[in-house]
Amino acid sequence: MKFFEIQAKKREVLGRKSSRQDRKQELIPCVLYGGGKENVHFVAPATQFKHLVYTPQAYIVKLNIDEQHYLAVLKDAQYHPVSEKIEHLDFLQVFEDKKVTINLPVHLHGFPIGVKEGGKLAQIKRNVKVSALMKDLPESIELNVDHLKIGHSIKIQDIKVDNVNFLDLKNVVVATVKVTRVVVEEVTTAAPGADATAATAPAAAVAGAATPAAATPAAAPEKKKKSSDKK
Repeated sequence: MKFFEIQAKKREVLGRKSSRQDRKQELIPCVLYGGGKENVHFVAPATQFKHLVYTPQAYIVKLNIDEQHYLAVLKDAQYHPVSEKIEHLDFLQVFEDKKVTINLPVHLHGFPIGVKEGGKLAQIKRNVKVSALMKDLPESIELNVDHLKIGHSIKIQDIKVDNVNFLDLKNVVVATVKVTRVVVEEVTTAAPGADATAATAPAAAVAGAATPAAATPAAAPEKKKKSSDKK
């Protein structure tokens, strides 16, 4: 598991007014929850959080708050509704001897059989929620998709990692190979063609048998010859 270090200082004054002043100085107000003690309020320069927040990667955060050290995970981030700048961050303290709950990114590897057959690989979930001791946490969940055929998928229940518990519902789909329009068109154009050939053959035979009778006009009745010579 990767670590990310933050150098911070405690907030002496709390409240909205103080938070606004901190943001004007490019400082982000934060709170550290957990640990069985009072929450720790602190601030750190906004530049330190750039690679922590704007990334799919998961980290254990090493917080150095006025020379006091904590391990934590990022739990929540609040953004400005217009500028989308970070306004507030929540952290949860974690411990090496207790299980950590965290979202890990999912990486897919390989070339599915279904894609070779004309299907399309779709990744439904980009991250999954897991629980494990810090020493057992992988940096990401690596999935091989070579075996996936069209219509097949990988679900949460199919993923196995030693000493890691997956907390999402077991039937949640992580990746699947979908049927594409090209495949559907190939199937729909091929099948009707075969059926049409089979269906028209008997019809043609019947039509062929009926054609002479239908095509031959009925014989016109003979007209009586008028006798031109009257005696």
